Amino acid sequence: MERLVLLGLVLLCCSSSGAGLRSGPRRASSLGRSRGLGALTAHDAKGAPLRRSKRGWMWNQFFLLEEYTGTDMQYVGKLHSDGDRGDGSVRYVLTGEGAGTLFRIDEKSGDIHATKRLDREEKAYYILHAKAVNRITNIALEGESEFIIKIHDINDNEPRFTKNPYYARVPEMSEIGTSVIQVSATDADDSTYGNSAKVVYSILEGQPYFSVDPDSGLIKTALPGMDREVKEQYQVVIQAKDMAGQMGGLSGTTTVSITLSDINDNPPRFTKALYEFRVPESLEVGAAVGSLRAVDADIGENADMEYRITGSDGPGMFEIGTNRSNQEGVLRLRKPLDYERKRLFSLRVQVENTQSGPRVLGAGPFTDEALVKVVVEDVDEPPKFERSHYVLEVKEDAPRNTAIGSVSAADPDDKRSPVRHRAKLVLDEVWEWGAKPKYGPFVYNMRKEMQRLRLGGGSSGSTFGMDRCASLDSARDRHVCDEFLAKAGSNYLGSVNQALIGSEVFWHGGLISPPPSSPAPRRPGRQPQPGPPQAPLPNVRKLSRETV
Repeated sequence: MERLVLLGLVLLCCSSSGAGLRSGPRRASSLGRSRGLGALTAHDAKGAPLRRSKRGWMWNQFFLLEEYTGTDMQYVGKLHSDGDRGDGSVRYVLTGEGAGTLFRIDEKSGDIHATKRLDREEKAYYILHAKAVNRITNIALEGESEFIIKIHDINDNEPRFTKNPYYARVPEMSEIGTSVIQVSATDADDSTYGNSAKVVYSILEGQPYFSVDPDSGLIKTALPGMDREVKEQYQVVIQAKDMAGQMGGLSGTTTVSITLSDINDNPPRFTKALYEFRVPESLEVGAAVGSLRAVDADIGENADMEYRITGSDGPGMFEIGTNRSNQEGVLRLRKPLDYERKRLFSLRVQVENTQSGPRVLGAGPFTDEALVKVVVEDVDEPPKFERSHYVLEVKEDAPRNTAIGSVSAADPDDKRSPVRHRAKLVLDEVWEWGAKPKYGPFVYNMRKEMQRLRLGGGSSGSTFGMDRCASLDSARDRHVCDEFLAKAGSNYLGSVNQALIGSEVFWHGGLISPPPSSPAPRRPGRQPQPGPPQAPLPNVRKLSRETV
């Protein structure tokens, strides 16, 4: 029985170091399909039979070096049949993956060559079938045999990181050995052969702050007390090198951008120990007195602050809140100021963080205090009447310049203008009555209402005037003068409180209010019937300021 012999050119044989060739598992199917085939053997280029090595190299595998750079076609192996007597009657046939394209066989000699450079990373092995046939009859001399051409790996690929760059965050002040991020690199070379794909990690930039585990690629902190307020960003360069990091190995690098995240390790601090604000005594309640500024080296919510008044010699006079847009404390007025009563206020204000958060031992108290002085400035206030309104009575037949009453005003700025001004209210124009009924034939109103009242000269050279008198209730003959104006020398003192003037018209000393059963009086000299009680005067709106 003839047999087919596979002669293989083993490019990398077993060495004394034990780094021999490694094969795949024995392919029992190839043996089972060999019809009438004896024990198949393989021979190297010298014709010596190949035996199984300690690392399990098998006869039905050929190893071909990848990335061959020679000028000739790369020799793979040789097919030989026992029935081949060298007379050219045997023809060798090769089929399977790459047969006729990547691999070519000499029909007479059975020599197999690779026609192209092969890359193990594209395809690691090829399965082919060989047989010997009679050249004339084309009848197979023996059964078909299967064998494998395995591409032998060389270290032609450097490790590649899965990301570049990496981004990571770690809290500031972390302890040594705190995990930051794990990087990973892969090598396309054969991990089952040698160390071509054995990757080792090392740190090129970023020491002494960080370290990397050489096997896992886990980056950890290597220095205690890293403060974000001192340095926030770190650039770490990690190298991955194959051949287990030995000399001659290929390498790849990646950059890891590490940010220290903030913790609340800094207290707020006032920018000044003493704040002084000057405000007029006319400042409205709710208005801002001034702003206090504190700074915090932290960021985000760790820098949020709250202000509060911890002491004051004017309890309840002020309040303080936080402006969230700039974290400043805004001091506001809660009660009216009075220069004549109190001209200086002292407050103590405290600021603290709103977030408790992790604290760092030795950082000190997380509050701060400042002293605030509020100086009240005097304002030239207008004079004020002693009463909010006056009700004056006058007879209907009173002649011009008849005194009908007096009013009194004082300047609250006692130090600058302590003089009290008084004036006498006199009748400037008279009015007349007519029979113009409103509610029936027995009720009479003014036909011509009071046009103007004036105030006579007051004390200390001051003049008071009263204008804009209008009827409030024509049925009761009540009139209001909306505005008093006062002058003292050339200094305008401003408008003051309203004064209500009631022109209660009497007839022979009695209030005119005729009963429904009797006609109304037409001239002076008759005693009118007493009328009903007078209703209280309504509130009076204040009109615009005028100058007399």
